[in-house]
Amino acid sequence: MKIFTFGKVIIYISTFFCYNLYMKIGIFGGAFDPLHVRHVRICEKVLTEYSLDKLIVVPSYNPPHKKLTFDNYFDRIKMLNTALRFDERIEISAIEYNDKGRNYSYETVKKISEGYPEADLYFIIGGDSLEWFLTWKNPEIITATATLIVIRRPGIDTNSGVKRIKEKLNARVLVSDLEEEDISSAYIRAVAAIGGDISAFIPKEILGIAENLYKKSVYDDYIRFVKSVTSEALFEHIKQTVLRAVKDNERFGLDGNSVFLSALLHDVAKEIKFTTKRQDGLNTVLTADNDWFRKIKKYEDISEYYEKLVNSEYAVPVSAVGTPVLHQFTGARTAEIVLGISDKGILDAICYHTTAKPKMSDLEMLTYLADKIEANRFYDGVDEIRELIKTSLSEAFKLCFKISYNFVLSKKTAIYRLTEEAYLFYFS
Repeated sequence: MKIFTFGKVIIYISTFFCYNLYMKIGIFGGAFDPLHVRHVRICEKVLTEYSLDKLIVVPSYNPPHKKLTFDNYFDRIKMLNTALRFDERIEISAIEYNDKGRNYSYETVKKISEGYPEADLYFIIGGDSLEWFLTWKNPEIITATATLIVIRRPGIDTNSGVKRIKEKLNARVLVSDLEEEDISSAYIRAVAAIGGDISAFIPKEILGIAENLYKKSVYDDYIRFVKSVTSEALFEHIKQTVLRAVKDNERFGLDGNSVFLSALLHDVAKEIKFTTKRQDGLNTVLTADNDWFRKIKKYEDISEYYEKLVNSEYAVPVSAVGTPVLHQFTGARTAEIVLGISDKGILDAICYHTTAKPKMSDLEMLTYLADKIEANRFYDGVDEIRELIKTSLSEAFKLCFKISYNFVLSKKTAIYRLTEEAYLFYFS
């Protein structure tokens, strides 16, 4: 309670009234899935940099722009309370929990402003979200109610985004001087799902909770299958391809599920031995070699997939049989027939990740690139491609494709038909 004296008269003014009148309140919303060290540093920074009296952290319950990888909302609340208890000015709010429909930020900001009608409100947003802010539902309500505080993200032109929002919405926008690490929730989830170590990303106070939650994912069965049909060396390449694709996708905003599965399954059939069953027109029909599979793998571990794997027919182009590109076709068919993947975008990304083709989609280009520039790839030009993808997916793809094409030419190896068609399409 604040006490003011005037002569011999002591005037008591309630703390709530004073706060409601004079408070500077920050609103930090998001899925916090998972909560990571970057979130903690943002909270520490904005409290100090903007002299906030209160910081309301609002975990999303049902965000419109993403599907959360687990639905235990109160585990996130628990993690936030544990990791952010270092400052009494931080309040964890479950304000979005009661809304069973989609949670929109403009509604959350309105509700908080109604509880603090006289306070100065600040809405904290990351530089990556800033790029999409104008596509949010009713962003003008947010900017009319609160000042935006933007947290920079490496590789993202924050200044142009700020200028655009100021011009379009006449918004009040502040840019924090926080130097941010390039960490994202999507990347941490991918590391956890693929079996990596997340301890460098998660506050130590909640590491145990986080590991239990995030190492279980919707991809577990797919990962188990891929491990069962690949060597340790190949699976390491697949793992690095997944992480590269997810990391680069932070700049492009493609569907995260499609990106993860395309990268995970791109080489799924590379080490499966197939035998020819028959030739059918332009296609050769293959089957997985049952004897080979029984000898080198513990098929009991994937019994629910095994019968489909060895009894299904895989129609592939005759021209691909006996070539290094065969696995892209058998991979797409394995994903479809054995694993039940029906999304054509994912299947095509798998099917053309080696040869490429004319008119590559963004997902196809990203999968192609992730395969070629993952962390364990070393060749002349790879670092240039890794830099170029930070600014242009299509230009990075074209440079990578051209380097790959020239390498095959230098080896005097026959170039596959689709690759020739792609080269003519992109460079003629």
